[in-house]
Amino acid sequence: MEIQYLTELEAKPKRNAQTSPVEGYSESEIIQLEQSFNNGNTFPRAYREYLFLAGKFSWILEQGEELPELMSSFNFYLEPTGIVMTRPFVPFGVTGPGHEGFYICYLDEGDDPSVHIVYMADPFEREARDLPEMELVHQSFSYFVNSCVSWQSSPENKFHNP
Repeated sequence: MEIQYLTELEAKPKRNAQTSPVEGYSESEIIQLEQSFNNGNTFPRAYREYLFLAGKFSWILEQGEELPELMSSFNFYLEPTGIVMTRPFVPFGVTGPGHEGFYICYLDEGDDPSVHIVYMADPFEREARDLPEMELVHQSFSYFVNSCVSWQSSPENKFHNP
């Protein structure tokens, strides 16, 4: 697959010499995922690149689950929140301890969709913590992922451990 959007990720498959490299899906596996998770429609280009480069394992977002397991986890944590997802989406990472939130991108926003966090707190906890159900993180999936790669592999990042 030719990489147009996730050039930082393509150029930096490992955070440093001690970390494992990202691991992606084959193009035929991506087509199978599209059948299962997008009604056979093609995923946005930037997300397809992410799956190809790092869909099975990603040091960038501390993702330890592949898409089927990640979707299952998302649905498990979503149920008690009362949040209803009405648009086609995929989760691609988690944030915070205990799956506090999931990064998602919508599948109906073109080739480089926006990134959101869906907070996995019940309505009472969201109100007590003044958390929205969902929050826009960035308008561009590729910018978000490439920025994460740059930050995670940066010497300024205290977790870099070169």
